[in-house]
Amino acid sequence: MNIEIRQTKLAVAAQYTILIEDTESYFASKKLFRLLTEIDFVNTNRYPNLLSIQKRWAWFKSSYDILWMNGEKAEFRTKSIWDGSYTCVFKQDLYDIIRHSNGRLYSVFKNNQQIAWWDKNKFVWLDGDVYKVTCNSDVNVELLASLCLIVDDITTANRKDGLFSAQFNNHAFEDREFNERWRPEN
Repeated sequence: MNIEIRQTKLAVAAQYTILIEDTESYFASKKLFRLLTEIDFVNTNRYPNLLSIQKRWAWFKSSYDILWMNGEKAEFRTKSIWDGSYTCVFKQDLYDIIRHSNGRLYSVFKNNQQIAWWDKNKFVWLDGDVYKVTCNSDVNVELLASLCLIVDDITTANRKDGLFSAQFNNHAFEDREFNERWRPEN
């Protein structure tokens, strides 16, 4: 399955359109005037909220909660600031989000099995970042998109790009190498 997450950069607060197989399916937006990030996530009719992503106060490492309106909760935490790896616990499953050496490429593992990867555009002109996600067809799309939005918030929250930005390789440490042979399960 292919998911695309498009950030609207020229909005007052970050807004995201989420497409599944080229069909607009979800919308997310950051709330204004918050000390800690809060992102609302809705379906295309924009009512009611499906979930809320809330940044938690933490020393040095990022911490977020994903709260579904039905009471379910996922906990997103930084695993290592050195290699850009994160974990998320949802129900009984452990998700690992791994940044690779180019700094724009991430892999997602569920209980040590790869389920997805995404890449972010290298150059941005006027528009915001665009994330192209390739994933298994049975993934929890809301959770996967939330993971991507959280990583976007962590990596771009303090960046003031203006109308143009470019992201180049950062040659960071990697928790695991990118598996170029991985293909999604249908």
